[in-house]
Amino acid sequence: VAIARDMEALCPNAWLFNYTNPLSALVRAVHKSSSIKAAGLCHGVLHTRADIADALGVPHHELSVTVAGLNHLAWVLDMRHGGQDLYPAFRELQRELLASPPAPAADGDPYAGFQEVSARLLEIYGYYPSPGDRHVAEFFPFFLRQTGNGLGYGTQAGLDMTNRILASRDDRWDRIVAQAEGRADLDRALFDEAREGERVVAIMEAIITGEPLLELAVNVRNDGLIANLPREAVVEVPGLIDGRGVHGVGIGSLPEGIANLLGTRARQQELTVDAALTGDRQLALQALLADPLVPTVEAAAAML
Repeated sequence: VAIARDMEALCPNAWLFNYTNPLSALVRAVHKSSSIKAAGLCHGVLHTRADIADALGVPHHELSVTVAGLNHLAWVLDMRHGGQDLYPAFRELQRELLASPPAPAADGDPYAGFQEVSARLLEIYGYYPSPGDRHVAEFFPFFLRQTGNGLGYGTQAGLDMTNRILASRDDRWDRIVAQAEGRADLDRALFDEAREGERVVAIMEAIITGEPLLELAVNVRNDGLIANLPREAVVEVPGLIDGRGVHGVGIGSLPEGIANLLGTRARQQELTVDAALTGDRQLALQALLADPLVPTVEAAAAML
């Protein structure tokens, strides 16, 4: 919000693109308190498309998917290759993997290999969630209950990987600074690997040139794009970018079971934003208690 305030004074017609988590709540806070145009960008749906394509033996760029929901819990509503519906084959594959799970990915990559939580949710809700168990499980507390020395449902690998990333941050920052200051050679392989990223370069190019661009996922104000979610919520939907900016593509209504889950989280995010913008401690406690991962009133009060 402070950045948006500076933008109001310095560049009131510019777009603010947010990568930062909690992505939905931060974009909503800017929408609610500022005139600045803001959208959230996340690479999660790109990873999910790649995972599905790999599982089905299809080139990534040839797989067409329609994904909609909230950031970190969006749902693959359609998947096609050459016009053929691949969902029946994918559902059957996930059923087989649930019946006979493979060994966890050796490197702990939550996007690699079998996603047990996501597969179970596909069985329950009829659609596959994005962007992988490490994030999807945050919406379902029963997947994250401690079991012995670790987490259940294969989610320990995601926690282990996160801890490794956190432990490597100082070293990575030193390497980035050294490259920026010319004391070390640029890591070309890293740049090539990360070029897709959150897609902001292609998005900026489309806004500047006016050449329309279709994106797999943007996070924007709902305003009816998902008919059965709150209008003010920040939703993750396909996006059309042109000279007028970033526009979400409407997908109609989600199945009621999914909409109920997402609507509850959207309202909890709204409470979080209100608490942050007003500094109201009571609202902050209420927002914590509305989060399904908070187990008790005492835990919420202690964290707050």
